[in-house]
Amino acid sequence: MDIGQIEKAREALATVVVNDPGSLEGHLDYLGVLFHLKDWEMVIKAGDEAALIFPLEPLIYLYSGGGRKQLKEYETAVKHFKSGLSVLIDLPVTEASMYSELGECYRELGQKEQSYEAFEKCLLLDKSPYVMNNHAYFLASDNQRMQDALKWSTLANEMILDEPNFMDTHALILHLLTRNSDALEWIVNAQALLDSPDAVFLEREGDIRWSLGQSEKAHELWEKAIVSGGGQKRLNEKLSRIK
Repeated sequence: MDIGQIEKAREALATVVVNDPGSLEGHLDYLGVLFHLKDWEMVIKAGDEAALIFPLEPLIYLYSGGGRKQLKEYETAVKHFKSGLSVLIDLPVTEASMYSELGECYRELGQKEQSYEAFEKCLLLDKSPYVMNNHAYFLASDNQRMQDALKWSTLANEMILDEPNFMDTHALILHLLTRNSDALEWIVNAQALLDSPDAVFLEREGDIRWSLGQSEKAHELWEKAIVSGGGQKRLNEKLSRIK
């Protein structure tokens, strides 16, 4: 693993778990390698086998739930994360990871309130700026609890400066709060940090400029967003607006 020979590490660790099934470290290392290789079917198989031997080890459920989440088996993934939470004792970082994963699964299942609650529980345990940004973005996308979205986005941008995706989220929230002059400054600064044009950022700036009455510039940006790979149907609807 240390010298990057991941496939050989996988073979060696597969031998470990067969010949020494009582080695918890061996099982966790094997699951880690499988997860790194994105072999989700094997993550699930190895995780389920490990859970039979170590039913009280929460990290195993984090892996097995994660594998199912990657395969979009969200309901089953939720069950595994909950199983992990039920055996957790004083492992705040692992607990936070499980709540974050639960938040994403609940969202995919359309259970938005449960998703918000899971992200909030995660952030009580671990002030991850990435979870803050995701939570803020989801709230803003749903146009729910906008002051909470603003709070979490502000904290994320304070913790990691000049992160374009965080800045884009902040611009979206300010735009929805009709603070469009501030939103424009954030999205322009975010794009200045990119190596190449981004369709989402171009469309966002177009939306903000439209709200500011800059219709010509908005149309120009929406056209650029299409060239950069943005959703043509949605953008063409915006381009049909009269300047």
